[in-house]
This record gives sequence, C-alpha cells and structure tokens, in this order.
Amino acid sequence: MVIGQSFTEPSPPILRCSSAKMAATRGEDSEDKSISMRVALFGIRNAFPSVKQMDTGELAKFIEGNKYKNLILLDVREQDEYDVSHLPNAIRVKPDEPVDQVMTKIKQCLENITDHHVQILCYCSVGYRSSNMVQKLYPEFKILKEMQKIDITSELCNLEGSIFKWANEGKELVDCNNAKTKYCHPYNFLYGKLLDAKLRVYEPVSTIVQ
Repeated sequence: MVIGQSFTEPSPPILRCSSAKMAATRGEDSEDKSISMRVALFGIRNAFPSVKQMDTGELAKFIEGNKYKNLILLDVREQDEYDVSHLPNAIRVKPDEPVDQVMTKIKQCLENITDHHVQILCYCSVGYRSSNMVQKLYPEFKILKEMQKIDITSELCNLEGSIFKWANEGKELVDCNNAKTKYCHPYNFLYGKLLDAKLRVYEPVSTIVQ
C-alpha cells in the first residue's frame, strides 16, 4: 500500500498465489503475466459476483464509436496514482469516498447528457477497489432509475483488468498535465507484478521531464 492511502486493496489468496508464481520465474515472462492476470480477475469476479464486468476491448470499441460521448469514467484510486496516468476524461473518486458524494458527481455528469443510453464505468488498478465501488453504487442507481425513468443500472459496470490491463495493451492514457503517456502507477509491489515492468512509475513522466 502506498503511504497515505486510506483504503487498502486486499490481496486475496488467489492473487497471492498468482504473484508467487511470477516471483518464482526468472524475469517477467509475458505469458506468465497473462496467466497471473487471468487468475487475479477470476478472484475478483468471485469476490463480486453481482458486479457486471466490461472487457477493455469492448470499452475501446465504445470509445472509438462515441468519442467518450455518453461515457462516464470513474477512477477509483488515490491522487498519486491518478496523477501518473488515467483514462482521458476520467473523474477521480476516492476508494472510500461516501456513496452519496460519488452519486453527486455522477448526477452532475448526467445533467450534460441528453441520450438515455449512458455507460458508467469504474476502474482502479486491477479491479478490486472499483468493483467494490460498483457494488456499493448499485442500490443508489436503482433509486435513480426510478426517479429519472432511465435505464442505466444495467450500464453501470467495472472495467475488467482496469488500468493495468488497459496500459499493458498500449491503450490511450494521459497524466495530470493532460499529456499522453504509456506509464502507470503500480499501486504496490504485489499488484504491480501484473503491470509490465517497463510501464511502472511513481511520478508523472511529463513532470519529471520538465
């Protein structure tokens, strides 16, 4: 856990086994990392069986066709992680932020969207913190659906593999200076093993260069 974080992303036994397997190999073979990621995602799905998951490829196609229109991205990480990189237009919410405050941010975004087909997506490092947030938001979205007569509950989901998988696939990221970047904060040593070694940094690269 990074110093100053108020919410610790737990390390389920299935992920600890995955990390141990990677540590036992020399170097960080991409095939081993891919297997470890699948194992980690399996563990997260089991921990949050009711949370709908969206694949990174599906999100990429959605963005390509809509240019971020009707898309609300919630980055469920700490500020230092967000500063290194995040998905374009993502709104940061603290992992332990009260649900009512998160809902206020979402409602503000919805005021600027006229189309009722809205995709609301949460992500974090690998998906545990964001899946937890989605799970907490579901009851509030049920109320919102009844009040506003729009069906968005089924469109609230977690980005499976989250920013680590997104970064490993070389997809679009920006840092706190809105500069394009390929790097990503590794969160901690254990979870960072799921992120390509060459992508791990703890400060925004554009700030370091300046």
